[in-house]
Amino acid sequence: MLCNDCNGMTLLTATGFCSNCPGRTRSISFELCETCSTKLGVCQMCLDPIRVAQPPKKGVFFVKKTEKDNGGTSTLKLGEEIHITLPEDRYAYKEWQVDTYSYSILDLEDRGTFTPDPGDHQYGTRTIVFTATRSGQGKIELKLANTYGGGSSTTWTITVKVK
Repeated sequence: MLCNDCNGMTLLTATGFCSNCPGRTRSISFELCETCSTKLGVCQMCLDPIRVAQPPKKGVFFVKKTEKDNGGTSTLKLGEEIHITLPEDRYAYKEWQVDTYSYSILDLEDRGTFTPDPGDHQYGTRTIVFTATRSGQGKIELKLANTYGGGSSTTWTITVKVK
């Protein structure tokens, strides 16, 4: 996880070693690997505290969408959430980002953090959360983009109807 200040920085592409465990980092510029950063709730690079994704609020209904729901439609009631969980390969230097969404009917609650697979920390998922705030119809578009900029990207979209 990177804080907002470190997220836009250009990083050295050589891998490094985590100062907290025997794991490797995606960049020699990082102090911590993704797993330790997530566990400690701090930035991999500057070690500043950052907000860690929280589990769904109790009593809030949510709809879970995955890779197979790309191009589909979801209907929500006011106050309900949509949780979009998509796979990532950290060593490919790409992560899911919010490209566009209908802010007139949805609020972005959480941009998500990488959750590594317990068996192989290279692979995992990211869950991005939106809340339905107004009636209407709109779209969410996510982009699997290179964390260093440039290159090709993959797009994931869903149409959202809020009643």
